[in-house]
Amino acid sequence: MKEQFTAYLKNVGMSDVLIKRVETIHRFYEICPEELTGIFVSEVIKEDGNREYGSLWFFSKTYVMEAKSFISKDDFDITPLHKRVSYWSIEKQDYDFIKATEKSRMNLRVGFKHPTSGDFRASKENCDFLRDIIQNHIMPNMI
Repeated sequence: MKEQFTAYLKNVGMSDVLIKRVETIHRFYEICPEELTGIFVSEVIKEDGNREYGSLWFFSKTYVMEAKSFISKDDFDITPLHKRVSYWSIEKQDYDFIKATEKSRMNLRVGFKHPTSGDFRASKENCDFLRDIIQNHIMPNMI
């Protein structure tokens, strides 16, 4: 797995055990015919202040892959991304799209040309990573 992916996972507070789990999923997604160029972990901050991780996402030039509830399940999918984004919606709180703070929160909902969608949730510094996913993978694939 790319060093930048591991650095990202550490940045969003992931333990070494969970990073090993992500490495296993990454190896599975190497079935994609293209290089995996992006990663995102959907997460929220619970009332006790701890992060709760949801889906793990990987991106290539023309595909998007989701491992749903990746901590406890093996539920994987892949769908074409290239010129297939038909809709997106962002909800944000205390985030200026420049630099995240401890209070920053952002939710992204993406609709694809075929009847599928994706939900991405971010808090704190992960908002900056979600912003980059929007700029690098979602917006270039709008139809």
